[in-house]
Amino acid sequence: DRVNLYNNMISLNGSAVASLVPSAIWVDSLSKYVNVYYNSGRLYAGANQATTRTFSVQNSSQVQVLNNIFDNESKGYAAYVAIDTCVASFNYNDYWSNAEPNPNTGARKFVRWGAADVPYLDSLRILSGKDINSLELDPLFFGPRDLRLRIGILAERAQYNPDVTTDVYANIRPQIPQPTIGCYEFNSVRVVHDVAVATIIDPFVPAVTSGANAVVNNIETDSIMVRASFFNNGTSSLEE
Repeated sequence: DRVNLYNNMISLNGSAVASLVPSAIWVDSLSKYVNVYYNSGRLYAGANQATTRTFSVQNSSQVQVLNNIFDNESKGYAAYVAIDTCVASFNYNDYWSNAEPNPNTGARKFVRWGAADVPYLDSLRILSGKDINSLELDPLFFGPRDLRLRIGILAERAQYNPDVTTDVYANIRPQIPQPTIGCYEFNSVRVVHDVAVATIIDPFVPAVTSGANAVVNNIETDSIMVRASFFNNGTSSLEE
């Protein structure tokens, strides 16, 4: 019989132990016929922990992975599939990692698929033939431990599943339009204006502001241009 693992809000936030590999969801080699649906996982185990895996599946079989958010904030893998045949379906997920590409090779620990480190979602689609409807977006959670969505960036992006009709808070997941990816069903009716600044692109405030290699931006006094990306789901007009 299949086992359903769904509607979990999992946040790991702390320091990693060098001998361990932190993961928010780990499907081990003894687990088979597991459905991983509508989970939200966020992992932070230090600023630079490249071995971390928000989702990990080992030598298993018949694992279905749909409608999940896998967010890695430690420059590690959003998802790690040790053997590609472990996974029967992989789709309608949101993968996010702050891992940076190697300046010489372009390699990046975004997703591991079999023997390959896949740097971006498009590369994953080509290699695996899966994740046609998946996304690579910052989910913009309320906070590191509150994995509700601040804006509807992942709303109406999931595949409806009759096995999971409510979210982690017992909110109904709509069949039409599509439900929200992750454990939390974002309902635009509950939000007057679903519009926000998603990311500030420039200016970049450096991490090193003291010492021999200090970099200081005098933002308070300089004339600067700020570049930002905005999210608007269409319910807010420009005038508003």
